[in-house]
Amino acid sequence: ANTTSFAKATEVVLGGTSAGGIGTFHHADWFAEKVGQLAAVAGATAPRVAAFPVEGIFFPAKFPVLYPEFAVGLRQPVDDFLSDWVTGVFSPTWMHAGCLQGAKTKDFEEAHCFDISMMFEYIETPIFVLTNQFDKLMIHDMGICLSCDVESTPTSTSGNYMRFFGQLMNQTLAHFHTVRPSAGIFATSEYHHDENFNGFFRDHEKKISGVSLRSAIERWYFHGETTVLLEATCGDPAHPMPCPHEATSGT
Repeated sequence: ANTTSFAKATEVVLGGTSAGGIGTFHHADWFAEKVGQLAAVAGATAPRVAAFPVEGIFFPAKFPVLYPEFAVGLRQPVDDFLSDWVTGVFSPTWMHAGCLQGAKTKDFEEAHCFDISMMFEYIETPIFVLTNQFDKLMIHDMGICLSCDVESTPTSTSGNYMRFFGQLMNQTLAHFHTVRPSAGIFATSEYHHDENFNGFFRDHEKKISGVSLRSAIERWYFHGETTVLLEATCGDPAHPMPCPHEATSGT
């Protein structure tokens, strides 16, 4: 039987991968409030709550730009792609209250609060973001770049598209760090969605700049250290690409 009692918990972690990562971003503050309320009713101190979204950045700012349009020189992202998809699949929907208030004060559409790159700055719960700089699901499937592959040459159209996505992701992560310096970030240069992280947590030690994923989390969570790790890309600096030698790790 499950005997877990949030009312008596001292530390609670909310996490999820892919769609669960989206949910972690959006619901971390709501979840922290709820477990705090349970503790209050029980006469206990609210627990420490932290969020660990894995591969949930849907989408980097200014994405999705669909590959067929990119190939002919267009760079205009599809408007409200995520909000339309979520509304259609998961209706009725829920959005972060702080972002909705921000939409009113900063005068942007509430629908944009579905976008992680937009709503991230409104999250108050301590958060550690785990992601790949070159997300295969968003590049290959959602971006419709069926020719995109870890073997794509940097100067090919598909290679340019992959580099374009990587640049948007890095810009988004830099924005995250600017608006939330306390947030942890662990971003590999691999061409995967979330399958490699399954391996990292299970049986494959991943390091960035000599720091393992486990050590990065421990430094951030237990010691309060600023932990922002972005793995170096492959190729020359002008043509950053995912690293082929890591392409199948953790699968």
